[in-house]
Amino acid sequence: MQQFPDLGVDVPELTAAEFKRRLDDGESFTLLDTRRPADFEAWHIEHPNLRSVNVPFTAFLDAHGDPAESVPEGVPDEPLVTCCAKGISSRYVAEFLAREGWDVMGLDDGEAAVVDPLDAFAAEYVAAADERGATLRYAVDTHVHADHVSGVRAVAGASDATAVMPQGATDRGLAFDAELVEAGEDLPLGEQSIEAVGLPGHTTEMLGYRFGGALVSGDTLFLDGVARPDLEDAAAAREAARTLWETLQALASEPTDLVVAPGHVGPTTVPGKDGSFTARLGELRERLRAFEEDREAF
Repeated sequence: MQQFPDLGVDVPELTAAEFKRRLDDGESFTLLDTRRPADFEAWHIEHPNLRSVNVPFTAFLDAHGDPAESVPEGVPDEPLVTCCAKGISSRYVAEFLAREGWDVMGLDDGEAAVVDPLDAFAAEYVAAADERGATLRYAVDTHVHADHVSGVRAVAGASDATAVMPQGATDRGLAFDAELVEAGEDLPLGEQSIEAVGLPGHTTEMLGYRFGGALVSGDTLFLDGVARPDLEDAAAAREAARTLWETLQALASEPTDLVVAPGHVGPTTVPGKDGSFTARLGELRERLRAFEEDREAF
């Protein structure tokens, strides 16, 4: 890991959530991204109220790794917020500029969670959070899966993330240590929290996770259908179907602009206009017959 000189300068920090809120509220910022140019070109933060400038951290060091003698070219002479992939080089650059008289804040590392990760891609989730400068705090399952190997334990083992499972997972064979959550409980994440939402029907322990205006619906509600009720216990499928119907009726009372992010898509599932496999709840209520059927017909 790159080591940077300790300049002993205190720099105020701005969390990612607060930064976005202020941008959305109409405040304008200039963001100094200290990553290498190729990384900046591959992806960088964009917003209508944001101007992004790239000056790599290497420009703030001399050939020996000591602080450069002067502020490098390309640094705007205006208030700045600094950022990078991990918050390390940008913190050094913020201290450097503050020492030189700049009005500067550092963008603090954010936190992230991954829901229903696959074991085969555990390393990719960790890398994705790292590339975005986020600390992976939770690896969460919505339920005990029958169709793939859960990556919760692998992600937690490859990072500092906490493995999280629904409380009822212990009754369905959970064989590793995890933090158990019930419907109504919150998982703190950054300046907000993830709310566990009870969605039984597909399985008895099924939870969804609400964050802001979005709901990760697991295997309960999809973009082109609803869950099967027979996988946990085929003999109890009829009763599970009744429970699933009640769950859908409860969901129907949620705000129509709630963004639903399902756990599965099929070969014919069509993504939304933004390219993501999500939809507003109001759209799904109009599209899916399951919301219109009475309990016995369902």
